[in-house]
Amino acid sequence: MRPWQSWLVRWNQRPYVHALMHRLAPLAGHPAFPLLGGAVALAATVTMSVPLVPVVCALVALQPPRWRAIVFWSVLGSAIGAVLLTFAFAELSLPWLDAKMPELMNSTHWKHLAGWVAQHGWWVLTGIAASPVSQTPALVLAAMLGMPLLDVFIAIALGKLAKYSLVARATQLMSDTEEGNEMDPRR
Repeated sequence: MRPWQSWLVRWNQRPYVHALMHRLAPLAGHPAFPLLGGAVALAATVTMSVPLVPVVCALVALQPPRWRAIVFWSVLGSAIGAVLLTFAFAELSLPWLDAKMPELMNSTHWKHLAGWVAQHGWWVLTGIAASPVSQTPALVLAAMLGMPLLDVFIAIALGKLAKYSLVARATQLMSDTEEGNEMDPRR
């Protein structure tokens, strides 16, 4: 077994992924199954509850031929969730910061950081979305610095498209192997 294959098998054997796969297995044949990826991605992003890569792996392991649709809906759900979360952070954190720490927004450090994010923030957010690093702190910063929500949507969508496509394709390729049988609870 190649290292990436053993990583996928171990990842999908995590308790919450395994439980999710057992719950979703009866729905795998439904035509709207890929939409579940979007719904779970939206909910998980807004609630900051679980990392989505194992969820995407689980969904693809249950329906390997539909990996592209699962990626599409998962990316869309993640991007919409990130926009909602960024909006919430902007509405809740900025008034709190203004009331509690008015000197922060006027500090030299804050102005330097705001300028850097204004220049490179879109690319930074895209890179974070594509990486295994949590995107929530970056969304907080994007909200606090007033990054346009459309930029947040596009950056998250591009980053998640790269990440989810890679993982989903690897899962799909592995589903036809002997090791891939270990990932599907129906087999």
